[in-house]
Amino acid sequence: MALCVGGISLWTISHLTYDYEIQNMTHLVDTKATIIDDELLRSENIVNYTANAISRKVDDPAQLRDLSFR
Repeated sequence: MALCVGGISLWTISHLTYDYEIQNMTHLVDTKATIIDDELLRSENIVNYTANAISRKVDDPAQLRDLSFR
């Protein structure tokens, strides 16, 4: 009887620990995904700003081939 109760207790503890670890990993993944999304959005804004700044300065697309202009 004691072995059965002990076995069930160990199984319950390991099951609860497993569920906790899954929840913890899910939380970490969600946090990292949010950080990556923010970084991607920031990078996209920087690229858009730079592209708009270059397009305002370039009158002729052929200027982009000129090394001195670049």
